[in-house]
Amino acid sequence: MLFKKIIKMIVWLCLGFAIVVLCLFISLPAIVESQIVKRLPQFLNPNDIEFDIQKLGFYNTFVSKIRVTKGISIDSVNIDYDIKELSSIHLSKVTISGLSIHASLDENNQIRIQGLEFPRLSKDHTGQSGLSDLPGLFFLPEKIVLQNSKIILHALDDEFLIPFDVLSTISFKEGKIVARTLLYPFGEKINTLVTYDLNKGIESIKVEGKSFDLGHMDQFILKVSHGIQLKGPIDFTLESSSPQKKWEINVSQVGFTQPVEAAIKDLSTILLIDNQKISANGTFGISHSLLPATRMEYGLTLNLKNSLKNDYHFDLKFKNSKIQRYKIAYESNMATIKKPQLNAHFSGTPLKSKGKITLRLKEGLIQHQKEAFLFKDTKITSDMVLDFTDTGKGLNSKWALTTNNLSIKSDLMDSSFPLAGASGWFHIDKNNTPSLGMTLKALDGEIKSTEFKTKANGINIEIPISYPNVGKKVYGKYSIPTLSYNNQYSLSTKGKILQTDSKEFQVSGGVSFSTLPTLKVQFKSMVGFEKGLFASLDFKTNSVKLNDADIVKLMGQKIQNAEIDVTVSAKGKAELLNHQLETFMQVNVRDGNISIPDMNLIATGINTKVDFNDLLVLESVPGQILTIDLIEVNKIKINDARILFSIEDARSLLVENIRFNWCNGLVSTESIRIPQENNMYSLNLYCDRLELVQLLKQMGAFHAEGTGTLNGRIPVIYSDGNISFDNGFLFSTPGSGGKVVIDNADLITAGIPMDNPQFAQLDLAQEALKDFEYKWAKLVFHTFEDTLYVNMELDGKPGKLLPFEYKKEFGGFVRVDASSPGSRFQGIKLDVNLKLPFNEVMKFGNKIKSIFN
Repeated sequence: MLFKKIIKMIVWLCLGFAIVVLCLFISLPAIVESQIVKRLPQFLNPNDIEFDIQKLGFYNTFVSKIRVTKGISIDSVNIDYDIKELSSIHLSKVTISGLSIHASLDENNQIRIQGLEFPRLSKDHTGQSGLSDLPGLFFLPEKIVLQNSKIILHALDDEFLIPFDVLSTISFKEGKIVARTLLYPFGEKINTLVTYDLNKGIESIKVEGKSFDLGHMDQFILKVSHGIQLKGPIDFTLESSSPQKKWEINVSQVGFTQPVEAAIKDLSTILLIDNQKISANGTFGISHSLLPATRMEYGLTLNLKNSLKNDYHFDLKFKNSKIQRYKIAYESNMATIKKPQLNAHFSGTPLKSKGKITLRLKEGLIQHQKEAFLFKDTKITSDMVLDFTDTGKGLNSKWALTTNNLSIKSDLMDSSFPLAGASGWFHIDKNNTPSLGMTLKALDGEIKSTEFKTKANGINIEIPISYPNVGKKVYGKYSIPTLSYNNQYSLSTKGKILQTDSKEFQVSGGVSFSTLPTLKVQFKSMVGFEKGLFASLDFKTNSVKLNDADIVKLMGQKIQNAEIDVTVSAKGKAELLNHQLETFMQVNVRDGNISIPDMNLIATGINTKVDFNDLLVLESVPGQILTIDLIEVNKIKINDARILFSIEDARSLLVENIRFNWCNGLVSTESIRIPQENNMYSLNLYCDRLELVQLLKQMGAFHAEGTGTLNGRIPVIYSDGNISFDNGFLFSTPGSGGKVVIDNADLITAGIPMDNPQFAQLDLAQEALKDFEYKWAKLVFHTFEDTLYVNMELDGKPGKLLPFEYKKEFGGFVRVDASSPGSRFQGIKLDVNLKLPFNEVMKFGNKIKSIFN
C-alpha cells in the first residue's frame, strides 16, 4: 500500500511538474520580453519599443515587427545562440532584415535619428574609446548581418533613400570589430570597410566607389551653388586611420558640363579634421578640349558650423604647377604660352564670398594660318565679391589686363603697341544675367602695310564699352598723328568714340593733310553687331582752293607744265549691311581754270558735280555733267562745252555725249569709251550752223569776213598721238546762202607758177573770194601726215566787177589791167583745193599722248 501511495505521489508530482513546465513555455516569450525591456540601454526609451517574439528555442529565436524608436524599425531579427548553462548564453549570429532608419542632419551637420539620443561621454572619458564606452556590448554576437536595409535621409529640403547591406564580425579574442558595408545610393555601389578596436576605438575606414555617376549629384549641387553641373563616371577612395582627424581622398576625375565642359582629373587630397573645421591640401589636373593637361595645387579650409543653413565658411587657394611652355590647338589656330602663372584665393560662404585671381603670362603667340598675334609680360587680375543672399546682388568683379609689346603680323599688315590693356568691371546677378563695363587702351602704336603702302605711327586708342545697358554717355578717343600712303600722302586724324547701344559704336572725328593744310575732312561712322556686322560712314570735306602745286602733292606726280586753279569739295557715305557694302561719294568742282602753255591750251570756267555710287571700283552714276565755259587751242575757240559722261570703273570712262559752241554754231558727238583696246579713238563731230568765215579763220585758211553757216559731219581720229580728219564735210543749208570776204585770198595761188594751166582759174577764184555772195557752199577736208587738204566749193556770184575778160584765143578768162572795166559775173561756181599745214595739230596730239602716258 505504501508503494501505491508513493507511486501515486510521484504521478501527481510529475503531472504537476508537466503543468508547470507547460505554463512556463507558454508564458516564457512574455517573460523574456519584459526582461529585455528592463535591460535595454539607457539611450532607448522603453515606451517606444515594440516587438513580437515569434519563436523562442534552445538554439534560435525569431523576432518580428520591431520598432526601436520612431525613426527605427525592423521587419525581423533572427538570433542564433548556444545555451551552455542557464547563466551563460553565447550569441553566434544575428541576422537583421528590413532595417529602416529615418535620419536627418542637424545644424552642426550631425546625423540625428528621431527618438534616439546617444549618451555623451563624461569629461573624464573624453578622447577614450574603451570597452566600457560601448553600452550593451554583452548583446553583440560574433556575426551581425543586415540585409535589405535602408536609410531615409531628410536633408536639403528633400528625402533620399539609401539601401545598404552590412556584414560585421566581432573577435573578442583580438578585441576588434570588422564591418563591411555595401551602400546603393541612386542605384550605384559603394564599398566601405571599418575596423574597430574595442579598446582603442576606430582603427581604420575605407570607402571605395567604382564608375559612380556624378550626374546624381546635380540636384544637391544646384541647391548650394549656381550654374554647376557634373557628369561621371568616377572612381574614388576615402581612407583614414583616424576618422576624427585625417582622411586621404583620391578621385579619378570629376566632369563638368556647366558652366564649361571640362574635367578635374587625378585629384589627390589630404583632409584634416578639427571638430567642425576641415582643411584639405592636394593636387589635381584640369582637362579641357582646348587645353593640354594642367596640374594644380590647392588648399581648402571649411568651417561646417552652420552647414545646414548653407552658411559654412570656406577659404580656398589654388595655383598651377610650374609650366615652361603651354600649347593650345583649336581647328587651324595654335597658341603657345610661356611660363603661365595662375594664383587664386577665395573665402567666405557659398552665398557670400570674395576672391582674387591673378594670371601672368611671360610671353604668348597665337597663330592662324599666316597671321600671328604676339604679346609679352601680360598680367590679368580680378577682384571678385559674390553675394547671393536675399539682400545680395550676385557676383561683382573689378578686373584689369595689361600687356607689353603687343603685335599683330599678317601678309597684309604688321602692327605693334608697346603698351596695351583693359580695365573694368563685370556683374552677374542672381538670375545669371551678366553685365559689364570696361575701357580698352592702346598707346603709341604703329601699323605698316606693304600691300597697301600705308604706315601709321603714334596710334592711341581709348574705347569705353558697356553691356547690356549703355547708361550715360562716356566718350572714348583715338588719335593718329602720322599716317602716310605710298611715302607720299601725309595726314593725321583724331576723334571721339561713343557707345550708343549695347552692340553699337559711333566714331566721329577729322582728318588733316600735312601736305595740304587747308583741306579738312570731317566724318561720323557707326559700327553695330546686333544682327551681324553693320557699319556706316558719312564724311564731308570743306571747300578748298587748289592750284597745280597742290594737285601735284595730292597726285604724287608732275603734271605737264599745267597751271591749274580750281575749288574742290566732296562728301560721301558707305554702309555695310547683310554682308553687302554700298558706297557713295559726290565730288564738286567749281570755277576751275587750266592752262597748258606747251599745248597752247586754255580752259576756263570748269564746273562739275560727280556722283560715285561705288567707291571700290570707282563707278559713278550715269549722266554726270562737266561744263567748260571756254576752251582755246591755238586758233580754235570752243565755248560753253557740256560733256555728259560716266566713270564705269577706275580705268574706264564713258563719254556719253559732247556738246559745245564752235564758230558760233553747235557741235555734238556720239558716245565714246576711254580707253579703247587698240588705243584708237574715232569721234564724229556733228556740226550745226557753223559760220563759214569763223571756220576758215580757225582752220588757218583765210582771214575772212561775212555771213553764212554750214552743217555737216567731221570724223576725227586719234591714234597713238596722231590726230586726223577722215573725209569731213560741211555744207550750207539749201536756200540759205551767205557772203564771204577774204582779205588774204592770194594764198590760193601761193606757190603756183603763172604758166601753170590752172593758175588762171585759181587767180580768178582768189579774186572772186575777196567779195563773194554764195547761194550754196561745201567744204570737204581730210588729212594726210602733217597736211590738211581742204576742198571748198562755192556756188554764187562775185559782189563786184572782177578784173578779168574772156579771151577766145586763150579759151578762158585772163586778168586785165585797170584800163579795162573788167567783167561782172552773174553766176560762178568756185572749186578750190587748199593744202594747209597740220603740224600744230600734230603737236597737240603728241601732247595728248604724253598726258595719257
